[in-house]
Amino acid sequence: FYRIDKMIGFHDFSAEDIKTILDLEIKNRKEDFKDFSSIDEVTNLSMKIINSQEENGRTIKQKVQKIIEELAYMSYLKS
Repeated sequence: FYRIDKMIGFHDFSAEDIKTILDLEIKNRKEDFKDFSSIDEVTNLSMKIINSQEENGRTIKQKVQKIIEELAYMSYLKS
């Protein structure tokens, strides 16, 4: 068994760090939503659900994925 005896420091991302991660994730995923949405729309909707604290790269990616899936579903319903 392995035991961690030391506290591992955790610091919240700054707003700039969150924006950088968000922009990179959206840029990397643009092929997934190019047919039914824009980078600006995905960014704006994602920013509304991303917290200023207790976020990490994984949670930001999950929230971007959620927005893309919701937009895809809405696009499907409209067609």
